[in-house]
Amino acid sequence: MIYIVLFFIQIFYFITTCRTIFVGDVAELSAAIYCNGVAHPPGYPLYTIIGFIVCRPIHSLLPEVEFAFITNLFSGVIAISGLYVFYRSIKLFDFSEKIGGLNSSLSMLFTILALGLSQTLWEQSIIT
Repeated sequence: MIYIVLFFIQIFYFITTCRTIFVGDVAELSAAIYCNGVAHPPGYPLYTIIGFIVCRPIHSLLPEVEFAFITNLFSGVIAISGLYVFYRSIKLFDFSEKIGGLNSSLSMLFTILALGLSQTLWEQSIIT
């Protein structure tokens, strides 16, 4: 069930993702990912390294797609991954499901849905 919720959120992110350079640090971070460089401090080194490893091969396979769009989609994938890790963390400490409670599972799914569609996470997930 969690995969359906995450798939719905990912489709929503894909539809609303910025297709080009947007305001803020999008241009600088996209350039840092493209060149495997360092952005301004703090630089987000893990984000740029993983982005370079993931986004450059995709861009070489699809050169007609703008690189900023690929990095914006990468941010959405990272956000979905974070939601999944959050869900698994909640599930790890949920003892009511072991007793047979269905309400707990539904409440966790609604929590993930509400968090994934919240304005703050959504705004940060559709741009680099």
